[in-house]
Amino acid sequence: MMRYYKICKKYFKLNANNKKLLLALFFSAFLRSFTVLGFPIFSAKIVDYATNGDFNGAFLNVLYLGINYLIYNIVYHWNYVAYRDNTNYVYTKLQENVVDKVSNYDENFTKKLSKSYLINTTSNDIWEVCMFADRMMDAITHFISLVIALSILLFNNIFIGLIALIFNVLYLYLLDYCQKKKDY
Repeated sequence: MMRYYKICKKYFKLNANNKKLLLALFFSAFLRSFTVLGFPIFSAKIVDYATNGDFNGAFLNVLYLGINYLIYNIVYHWNYVAYRDNTNYVYTKLQENVVDKVSNYDENFTKKLSKSYLINTTSNDIWEVCMFADRMMDAITHFISLVIALSILLFNNIFIGLIALIFNVLYLYLLDYCQKKKDY
């Protein structure tokens, strides 16, 4: 886990980020993950009220589910807009840095390789760096929603909550293990 912290630290050292855009990306990703938690809750309440014959309660929860779905779509769109704006900002800033470094670099080096080749070669790497912020925000919000879901499970049924906790810890361990295998 410390490895991911170091990667995030290096990302922020690039100084190619706009804090306002990153905050919008984080909050939109968090709200998106938070609204997803409402779908099973409202669906379960609909079934519960309909089973007990309380159709007014069931209809009210159908309304809540529809509102939750609407909010989810609005927040999802906001997340895409925040991702687009952040990616454009970071890509432009990093591309400017590359062009600046290449244009001021050693002349003997650029005689062997053209400047356009260097810029085009770095384009894919810059694109990967741009996508890192979205991946990082999704991972953070996924972890937060995982903690919320586990706390709900542990509160309702300790046995199922512990089983879910074991599977989630195993999942995170295997994800980290496979990522290390892929990288090395």
